[in-house]
Amino acid sequence: MQAAPAVAVRQAAAVPQACMRACSSGETSRSAAPPRFAQQRQRRRGATVATATAPPGAEPLVDKWGQPIEEGEIGIMSDDFYSEAGLPDGVEGKAGYTPYDFIDFTDIPLKHELVTKVDRPISEVYALWADRLNWPDWFGMIEEIGFREGDDDLCALNMWYRWAMTPWLELYVALRRTKAEANKYIVEEPEDGAPIVAAALFQEAEGGAGTLVTLRVSYLLPRVLLEYAGQMAVYGDVDRKLAKCMARMKECIEGSDMAAALASGQANMAAIREDLPEHHRQQAESDAQWEAEKRRFAAQQLQRQAEAATAAALQSAGELESVAAAADELSRAAAAATTASAAAAAPAVPKAKRGRKGGVTSSGKQRRSARKGPADEQ
Repeated sequence: MQAAPAVAVRQAAAVPQACMRACSSGETSRSAAPPRFAQQRQRRRGATVATATAPPGAEPLVDKWGQPIEEGEIGIMSDDFYSEAGLPDGVEGKAGYTPYDFIDFTDIPLKHELVTKVDRPISEVYALWADRLNWPDWFGMIEEIGFREGDDDLCALNMWYRWAMTPWLELYVALRRTKAEANKYIVEEPEDGAPIVAAALFQEAEGGAGTLVTLRVSYLLPRVLLEYAGQMAVYGDVDRKLAKCMARMKECIEGSDMAAALASGQANMAAIREDLPEHHRQQAESDAQWEAEKRRFAAQQLQRQAEAATAAALQSAGELESVAAAADELSRAAAAATTASAAAAAPAVPKAKRGRKGGVTSSGKQRRSARKGPADEQ
């Protein structure tokens, strides 16, 4: 996600129609946390996924608690992942959540259409819908809404969704108002983030008493929800949640003072624009801190790799010495075995035979010559 040059945010937990200050995350203090877009970048960089490829002898990656991160596992690397996440009620400290960067979407589209009658004139209903700062008051899944400086048609929504007891999903989308006609319709299409399209249609009720508001929402099903819940289960759950949101919208609009609501909306945007310089300062500080942290982390990684390479080289040298010593020992053993084999294969020296009187016997021819007398010699 590319960071906007300036963003103002408002949380659903804030007082309805309260004057919000830019980058205050729903608080009135100017010393609040950095802007939402900066927070989102920091959170996404505050987690890492352990890969299967690691330098030989390298130390395993560990999370902020010193626990090793297994292959393919998401590990929390800094406190910013929690302290700046702005988790809604029911999320923090419980089942954890899946950051948006780790969510992929299927090709399965889900479409919802809900119609609610609001007992107020169509002009008033349209005016309140057109002010997107009102949306967090109606839709509980919207945590914050942000605006880009100089581009009023673009807004960023940070949302949370959870099916049953599965981990929370962090959803982000930058919606651009592509079509709008007063008292008739508003169309919002995604420019960045999740594939979500929303449209609101406004019609006068029969007899002119009230306004029929039709909300149409379409999106692609996240793969993790398809695997753990299924298409129909998610559709039914989201449809029920949207129905409750539409009922809340009806209650808020019917119980509002129109003049005060419009004035409050204008004051909100004026406060947002007024605080943009402070936002720039906070975002610059946040970016500088992140760059310093990134350099520190890169230096640590290089140091670990150098240490691992040194350890691997020393280990290889030791192994080579052991192999050389073993080869020398084998050579000596082979030489000794060769010598022993040669000695065993040498022929034995023949022993002389002794005569009957203890003398050495000669061959048969010599024995016969010894028996000849003088007559024989003549």
